[in-house]
Amino acid sequence: MLKTLLSVTFLLSFATSGTSATMTIEQLRDVCAGPSGSSGQTACAAYLMGVVHGLQLGTSWTKRGEPFCIPESISSPQAIQLFNKSVTQALDLKAAVAPHWAAALADAFPCRK
Repeated sequence: MLKTLLSVTFLLSFATSGTSATMTIEQLRDVCAGPSGSSGQTACAAYLMGVVHGLQLGTSWTKRGEPFCIPESISSPQAIQLFNKSVTQALDLKAAVAPHWAAALADAFPCRK
């Protein structure tokens, strides 16, 4: 787990601007636009799935309920495709990407009550 976290951190350090501590929707969109199999696509998938797993883990510890019910079988390319689709509906591309991605996941994969 620690190895994965360090890998994601390393990849994202190349994908983000040195002047900003928070990745924006626009920045991740540009990283995700690389060709399939590129380092940009790898960094994009690592970021998107890292947010997914972080939210799942965080909500399980707080017992507040899951913000979304994403299928276990979702692949990195599917996550990237969903993110790219959500970017077209973003109101502010300079906004932080993590809340935007969490909202996109909640819209795409709502939990049954």
